[in-house]
Amino acid sequence: MVKMNNATKELPGILVTGASGFIGRHFVIAVSDKFRLFCVARRSQKEVSVPFKDTIHWLQADISKWNNLLKVYEYINKHGGVDYVLHLAGYYDFTLKKNPVYEQVNVIATRHLLELSNMMQIKRFIFSSSVAACKFPPKGQSITEESPADGDFPYACSKRRGELLIKEYSESFPCSIVRLAAVYSDWCEYPMLYMLLRHWLSGNKLTSRILSGHGQSAVPYIHIRDLIKLFLRIIDISDTLPQFATYIAGPKESISHEELFKAVTRYYYGYDVKPFKMPKFFIRLGLIVLSFSGWLTGKETLEKPWMAGYIDKKLTIDPSVTYTALDWKPAPRYLVLRRLLFLTEKITSHPYDWNFRNEISIHKV
Repeated sequence: MVKMNNATKELPGILVTGASGFIGRHFVIAVSDKFRLFCVARRSQKEVSVPFKDTIHWLQADISKWNNLLKVYEYINKHGGVDYVLHLAGYYDFTLKKNPVYEQVNVIATRHLLELSNMMQIKRFIFSSSVAACKFPPKGQSITEESPADGDFPYACSKRRGELLIKEYSESFPCSIVRLAAVYSDWCEYPMLYMLLRHWLSGNKLTSRILSGHGQSAVPYIHIRDLIKLFLRIIDISDTLPQFATYIAGPKESISHEELFKAVTRYYYGYDVKPFKMPKFFIRLGLIVLSFSGWLTGKETLEKPWMAGYIDKKLTIDPSVTYTALDWKPAPRYLVLRRLLFLTEKITSHPYDWNFRNEISIHKV
């Protein structure tokens, strides 16, 4: 049990779900001196290397079970209560298949947390959603804060239902939805980006130069430090924010595979590498072969045939409303094309740690 001194008792409290995940772990470590943190997670504090401090209360619980959350509620009440809830816990995979866990974690657990928040009379509920919950916009258009969560695959559908719950409960207490771009760190820790970097920097003279289609597949990326600043900004100005609003965490620029390839190979090798652009048909065939061989050997890979459908598609966002409403925007030094220099340094200087951190991320997915 954590014992609090008088100074700690004066700090505002936050309930953080998904605290053992990539975003949750980074958030907890970054803000542990500023808040009393009640961290709900599946894995232990030691397992995910979160330091033991008197501001951190670590609670292992399945948040899809109401009885578990009642115990969390009782513990929080005994230790000073909370002012905010940051709901980061969520389930996703790359199979694109229906899975009951989507309903249990992304919908049922969200409703349970909203009920709990109502009981705790919190100041604001912050819900972590994703720009991936929206369909790719037509060419020349962008996803905005007003765009519907209209994606039609299982993860997107579950996030849409989660967002609807947030809007419903916002009639009882303030709520904010934050749709995230692809979140990465200086160690990468974003599986799709890691797969690309691992492939391009493999040293294979032929396959390491391959780009899918015209190399124009593109998504927006946000550095974990910028995301943490956005969450803190919402908390800092919570009293001035509307009862309900949706925000987008990401830059205005979506970065293509070709741009990533040219930047990271230049940093890694010290010279420009010319990519080989492989037609979509052959990429689809290769993904089918990879997926089938993984099934035969029992070693599943993240590469799936459905991914061929997104070749050369661009996920474009326009977070202008968020920038104005929160007086926040990603710092230039954390934009992914600049940050690839730091990622490359980690790859070359700490290859074991690099692979370990990223393989763990893939394993969790």
